[in-house]
Amino acid sequence: MIKIIFDKLVRDKIPLKLKGSEIFYKKDMNTIKYILKKIHEELKELENAVQIENHENISYEIADLYEVLGSLVKFLKIDNINHYIKDKKEKNGSFEEYLIIDYIKMKDDSPFLAYYENNSDYKIIKE
Repeated sequence: MIKIIFDKLVRDKIPLKLKGSEIFYKKDMNTIKYILKKIHEELKELENAVQIENHENISYEIADLYEVLGSLVKFLKIDNINHYIKDKKEKNGSFEEYLIIDYIKMKDDSPFLAYYENNSDYKIIKE
């Protein structure tokens, strides 16, 4: 007998494909943890597909990521995600122009500086 540790969220039809196997489900359901873990997994798979430039695989991986994000929205009972998408677009724009900022320079007294200083995604260099 071989035991294979999954410890992850799977699509609904996967157990049906494992006929003849004994399936054990998690009892301590921290569902949000597993949905977020699945999002990371699908994102890594998308990154790999992009690196090898496999267009069909990229499409499937985007579909997987989109579906898991939809699952998260449903789990969190967010009724109108499109409202939030529209609101963010109106306030900050979209990602459709593919703008990639290398760096910005701002004055020490800029009202925006505190945001960047308090966000670990940004590296601050004082010149």
